Amino acid sequence: LGAFLSGGIDSSLIVAYAARASKESLRTFSVGVDDESQSELPWARRVAERYQTRHIETTQDTDLAALTPRMVAALEEPVDPFACGVYVVSRAAAEHVKVVIGGDGGDELFAGYDRYKGQELAEIYSHVPRLLRHKVLRPLLRRVPDSFGYKSFASKLRWLDETADFDGFERYAHSAAILRFTHARKQALFTHSSWARIGTVTSERLLEQYFQDGSASAFVDRMLHADCMTRLSDGQLPITDKMAMAHSLELRSPFLDRRVAEFAMRIPAQMKLKNGRLKYVTRRIAERYLPLELVYRRKQGLGFPLALWLRGRLRPLLRRVIEESRLAEAGVFRTDEMMRLAQEHWSGESDHNYRLWMLFNLEMFWRHFIDGVQVDKLEDWIASSMAPESVAKGVEPQRSLVTATDAERYAPAPRSPIS
Repeated sequence: LGAFLSGGIDSSLIVAYAARASKESLRTFSVGVDDESQSELPWARRVAERYQTRHIETTQDTDLAALTPRMVAALEEPVDPFACGVYVVSRAAAEHVKVVIGGDGGDELFAGYDRYKGQELAEIYSHVPRLLRHKVLRPLLRRVPDSFGYKSFASKLRWLDETADFDGFERYAHSAAILRFTHARKQALFTHSSWARIGTVTSERLLEQYFQDGSASAFVDRMLHADCMTRLSDGQLPITDKMAMAHSLELRSPFLDRRVAEFAMRIPAQMKLKNGRLKYVTRRIAERYLPLELVYRRKQGLGFPLALWLRGRLRPLLRRVIEESRLAEAGVFRTDEMMRLAQEHWSGESDHNYRLWMLFNLEMFWRHFIDGVQVDKLEDWIASSMAPESVAKGVEPQRSLVTATDAERYAPAPRSPIS
């Protein structure tokens, strides 16, 4: 038996309990990158040292893209960035154990996502007159340079600016989609013919049926319930299960023990999100077992600096994915919109790393499951598209990669009333 240890509060608390209950030294597994400013490894190491676990660390570089065909084949869906960390750490753990425990469910049961707290900030900001927000403040906020780090200050400002335009359930639904593709972004991405067939269906309605089903009354509890019934059950848990099983590893989630989950759901909403502090109950418990600076640091989890990688060594791969897109050839996506997102990311104007990573994964999914291309062939295609290692650190934020010919090729098509 082993445990995933991300350096965040949930997995660290699970390790603390498991290590104290185990008669033998617990095995723990962490994944990170060489850059400590982007890595969780130092924090995971502190917990491992405190509880004297047999700790194993692994680092991952931009070759993560080369693993994507295998991840897509295992998941049978495009791979969310979250899945990458689970896949890599599972590969390391499978060399030593057959079963691991992790911290899944801690955020959805005990209110751990920033957007839960962000609803209050968006409500306050929404009282600023709309004309002032749109005409004066929005242009100023969008001039704040993005650091392309995890939850950068610029991305938080843009999140607040956009989310304040909505109210009630619609605000929650928008905040759940904003890092990926909102309904408006989907409309811009799909071709006119594709959008005519699917544009009347909105993902937000799936959330709404759980948000409004009467299972909870407090706003934060209604968000938690909807997330448990959608994000957790249909997204996160299938991902963790299949990424672990790709290495014949069983993954269990103690937070999702029925007794723990039912207890969490009985906790009053004001104790989950108290005075603007996320996961209030979890943090108070964690104070007994973990360093306080870990308990009250910002959340990161099993992640990689994809935003920087997509501007560095993965940039030629991304360009080729767009230029040779099978989804564009099939009339599903618009090449000019995909390239616009890439250009804004490369130039430093906006951080689109989640969206670009999903476009890359959709391409791998299509080629493998629709076109029937074997995994090893896709790996070769990716390897031939990667920039030399020396490019990875040489990001030039303000340099445009579009030639005059490119500009003509990728000029936005005239918009119809539904585009």
